[in-house]
Parts: sequence; C-alpha cells; structure tokens
Amino acid sequence: MQQFLKLLYRHLYFQRLIAFSLLAFSIQCRSPVVQSTNESFSAGTLAFILPAFFTDELILPESPEVSTREKLEKEKERRIARIQTRIQDLMAAGELATKYGFNDDEYYSTYVFLQTRGRHSRAAGLYFTRHLGENYKIPDILKLLKINISPKNVNDTIEKSVVRDGANIKTREPLEDIQIGTDEKGKIYLSDIAASVSGEDFSRLLSFSYNARLGAITEVVRGYTDRIAHDLLRSEMQAQESQLFKFDHHRASELFLSAKFGKAGKGVYPTGTLELKFSPTELYDHYFQILPALTPMRYVIATGAIFKNQESAERFASQWKDKITLRTLCNRAEHIQCGLKWHIRGYKNAKDLAEREERSLLDNWILKNALESKMYPDVQEINGLWYTLKIDSIQFEDDNPTFEKYSWAVRRDLTMQSLNLLLESEMKTIKQRLNVQFEQEAFIRIFNKSIIQKTD
Repeated sequence: MQQFLKLLYRHLYFQRLIAFSLLAFSIQCRSPVVQSTNESFSAGTLAFILPAFFTDELILPESPEVSTREKLEKEKERRIARIQTRIQDLMAAGELATKYGFNDDEYYSTYVFLQTRGRHSRAAGLYFTRHLGENYKIPDILKLLKINISPKNVNDTIEKSVVRDGANIKTREPLEDIQIGTDEKGKIYLSDIAASVSGEDFSRLLSFSYNARLGAITEVVRGYTDRIAHDLLRSEMQAQESQLFKFDHHRASELFLSAKFGKAGKGVYPTGTLELKFSPTELYDHYFQILPALTPMRYVIATGAIFKNQESAERFASQWKDKITLRTLCNRAEHIQCGLKWHIRGYKNAKDLAEREERSLLDNWILKNALESKMYPDVQEINGLWYTLKIDSIQFEDDNPTFEKYSWAVRRDLTMQSLNLLLESEMKTIKQRLNVQFEQEAFIRIFNKSIIQKTD
C-alpha cells in the first residue's frame, strides 16, 4: 500500500509538473512582444507572422565560418531592425486609415477578407511544405488533413441543387444543409467551403455553367484546406486570431492609404484621392516652380565661375545670392575662371535617360537645376573642380506658356506634393502617439528560431 501511494504521489507530481510547464509555455506564447498604446502582438502571434510575412528577412547562409559570425550577427541586427520598422509602419497605417474612414468604407470588409485569405494561404504553404515537401497537390493535401471531398462531386451536388430564376440564382436547400464530404470531425457542408470566399464570389460561382464551375470549385476547396491548415499552425504556435485579424486590417489599410493619398490608382483600392484646396497664389507660385517640367526647354542660359576648392566656391555662391554683383565678386575672389557664360541646349525628352547619358556632367547639372527651377543652385564638384551657377533665362518650346494652359497639371502636381507631405506628417505623428515598443530579448529569440538556412 505504501509503495502504491509513493507511485501515485510521483505520478501526480509529474502530472502537475507537466501541467505547470504547459501553462508556463502558454503564458509565454501569449506574453506581448510588440506593444503599442492601442494593441499588442504576443510571442505566438509574432512567431506566426515572421515566417508567413517576412520570409526574405529570415533567409541566412548556413553554418558561417568563425571569421564571418560577427558579420552575420550584424546582419541579423539589421534585419530585425527592418522587420520592426515595417511592423511600426503597418500599425501606424492601420491607425491612420481608421482616421480617414477606412473602417466605414463600403469596400472595407472585402479588402480585409482578401488579406485574411492571403494569410490563410501563406500559413498553409508553410504547413504543407513542412509535412509534404515542396511538390504537393490537392490529393496530397486532402490525405494529410484526412478530408474526404472531391471537387467533381461538389460540382455535381451544386448542379443538382442550383435553381435558376432569371437573374436570381440560389440553392434549393440552405448551404448548411448540403453535405459535400467528411473529415475526422464528421460531415462537411457546402457552407463550410463557401466561407473560404466572399459571399459575392460564391454567388457568382453558382451561376457558372457546369464545366466552367469545376475549376472554380477546385480553388474553393483549396481555400478551405488552406484555412484548416492555417488554423492548425495557428493553434500550434498559439497565435491569437484577434491579433492576426488586426494585422490583416493594417495590411489592407496600406492599400486604402495608397489610393487616398495618391500613391496609386483606384486599381489598388476603389476610393478617391483626398481633395485639397489651394489659394490662387499657391497655384500660381507652383506653376512658376514647375514650368520647366511642363513644357520642353529649347535652351538654358547660365552664368558661373570655377574654383579649386569647395570653401571658396561656397563663399562666392553665398555672396552672389546676397546680390553682390558678379563683376565685384570676380575681382576679389580666388577663382580659376569667373563670369563664364553657358548656352545649353535643352533635352528633347527630359525623361529619356539615354539622352542624358550622351550629355556632359556640366550640361546635365545645369539642365537639372533649370528643370527644378533653382536659380542659385548649390555648388557642385565636376571632374575635381568646383562650380557655382546662376540660371539667367530659360527658353521653352511653348513660346507663350500660361497658367490657364497648364492649370490641371499644376493643381495635380501640387496636390500630389502636398499629399506626400501630409502623409509623412500624419504617419510621424501617429507613430509618436502609438509609441510601439519591442521586448527585444524575446523578439531576437523568436527571430533566431524562425531563421531559414540557405543551403545552396
């Protein structure tokens, strides 16, 4: 009896020890590694995100020599810094998009759903590669997940269930009552795989002809298996779905902001660019600033001087900007040549890089400053000598350029320029407010465990 009690005690002790270890591991996985004023990512969530979304940063050479280990550690530090900067950018984008109405936008659900589906696909790729190797197909996936389902049988079932009433297409029974397969847990219904695509896409799929639908059904089944594999991997890593969904929101937010702030067209996200109001003075000032870029230049006339060293050139340029006459400066400055006059032919096409390569460094420098409307540009070193410059006049192909001719281009350019500055300012302010912090020791540990060794 005493021996039995000892064995029982030992058994209970180890059971408690195992339970405590599992609890400690669970708490560790759920401890925040990334923390802002509004949200956090746990260790498990970060361990999930890194291989799914930062693969390129995780690929490192295998077994470095002792002499290169220090370089490798430095490279790891750089990569970790890039990942952390990217996470900060994503969090800030999520906040900024919310400020500009993303959460209430009519396309919000669709675009966040696309990011979620992309997350499922990335995670499934990791899971399937680990268990099946690089080359796998749908039958391999179904066997691994112990799912008994056939795209052809699903298509047959849909064909029998679909009722067409003009433009209105539906199934005779609710999707959750139409069985299409089985798995370890029991029956699989049409509603289960329908959740892998948006409602609009699935309704469109029902309207397809039998032959056209088969390929689409295969993709839907693959989406279903992706979600199952994703959930298995997420559970294994103890990543939190609410945090991963927030990550989806942030990634979709970048698309919204890129369209809203004119970084990309509506093809990226169907929303209009922010409209900004400008005074007539602002528009006219900008017109004169960008005029050289609006119409090709026939030629540029410029004046300048050449010096042996940068200090003399900068002193000359500073006094020239202060309206001291060129003759006075030439008489007292230590120069190689002064009062030089250049008559430079303009580019036929300012965007043609090949044409620029054919021109001299001096020509390109003068024309660049003319295009940027810099009357007194900074001094420039060319072939070991220092040049100062003043743009005297520009002759355009359009002999009579007016604001009215180019008002649309002026307004658009000023809008894009202003939106860039606004976005930069907004992101900076939000990053300061979010104050994203990283538990560096835990972050490094998770990064090191996620490294993919390059074997070629």
